[in-house]
Amino acid sequence: MPYSAFQIPGADVTVFCRDAELLNELTQDFLPGGSARQQVKLKLLIKLSAPPKFLKTTAAGLIPFKNGIRLRQFGRRRLIAYPEGAMLLYNYAAETAFLWAGDIHLAHELAYLCILSRTGLSLDRMGLHRIHASAIALNGTNLLLCGDSGSGKSTIALLAAKRYGGGIFSDDFPLADSRAFVHAFPARAAINEDNRETAALFGAARTMRRRKYGVKLLLSLDKLPPPAPGKAHRILILKKGASARIVPASKMRVFAALLKYQVLGIGLPQVAELLLPLDAKSLAELISITLSRVKTAWRLSRHASGFVFLTGAASDEAAKALATSCRNSYP
Repeated sequence: MPYSAFQIPGADVTVFCRDAELLNELTQDFLPGGSARQQVKLKLLIKLSAPPKFLKTTAAGLIPFKNGIRLRQFGRRRLIAYPEGAMLLYNYAAETAFLWAGDIHLAHELAYLCILSRTGLSLDRMGLHRIHASAIALNGTNLLLCGDSGSGKSTIALLAAKRYGGGIFSDDFPLADSRAFVHAFPARAAINEDNRETAALFGAARTMRRRKYGVKLLLSLDKLPPPAPGKAHRILILKKGASARIVPASKMRVFAALLKYQVLGIGLPQVAELLLPLDAKSLAELISITLSRVKTAWRLSRHASGFVFLTGAASDEAAKALATSCRNSYP
């Protein structure tokens, strides 16, 4: 069967699929880059078809989870059924996923989320934790922009880096460690479909259709190589405001934001139904990872300067305010 193999931080990934278009899309979703400490050798086999009859029969006995998703554990294997008709069978012992989906867009989304979920766990085990944030370097200052989905952090970060000579760690989920260092994650940048003006700055954009959150434009960051790992100098919490301005925030406010966006991982692209603890050992590991995330969040809030970033109505204005603040003051 045709396949594509690539390496990203935390995992060696091999995807098998007879559809060349889907293989190409998944490969482009991740930029070249890896680590000497790869922990997971992940295999994903995709069938662009309805699940086999015996799995459909088994689906009747699955346990409701959320949003119409049903699942059940069979030893070290987990079967997940989605309301759209797709099914995912994951073998935890072999780190191998079997995905059946009749729709190519659904297959793309579920495969992408599966890769990120298992890779995220591998990174957690290394002490590298994802944050639902945008991270860029501007004029020697490493910035983390935290905010809810739709707050504009990706657009502002991409505009600031592109127009003011910055580098992008990640527009959606940079990595952080307990030294308060921020690290790049080599995934494609994504912005909302209506943001064609920003997309035009990066050349041709691909699209990803998602079940709940609409269409995303996927951008290439080939001409903006990621910065080297370094201390997070500033953490900005994005809020709506009449005009763009940046005001100081307390350490505790920053820590509370990191508890939401890094410790709990709210907004991170992942498959919660795949990450539920399997047994007592898995639960103990999850508790250990949570404590490590809390430690990292605490160190970040202690070592970085905290701000509330009132973004204003225009992303251009916010990007300019961000760049100006880095030129006019020290980290």
